Amino acid sequence: MLCKDRAGVHRSIQTLIRHGYVQSRTDHHNGDKTKIYITLTGETALNTMLDVVTQIDKELMSVLSIQEIAQFRRLLYKLISCLKAYPQI
Repeated sequence: MLCKDRAGVHRSIQTLIRHGYVQSRTDHHNGDKTKIYITLTGETALNTMLDVVTQIDKELMSVLSIQEIAQFRRLLYKLISCLKAYPQI
């Protein structure tokens, strides 16, 4: 959903490489292409983030009833569908 220009994507990838989360390799079938691969450090960080986000989600949703959660999700989906009208986002 995030739209970034080529330079922005390049900067983001370079930051991830610098921190050791991903690595880039030239495609052995097509030398003009570069492929990005997640590293073990990146996988560990990703799994940690997913665990934290899952825990936060459980804690936040625990104060809502089942009906409130359903309503919340409907509202989020409605907002997301409205955002699709803005491709620059």
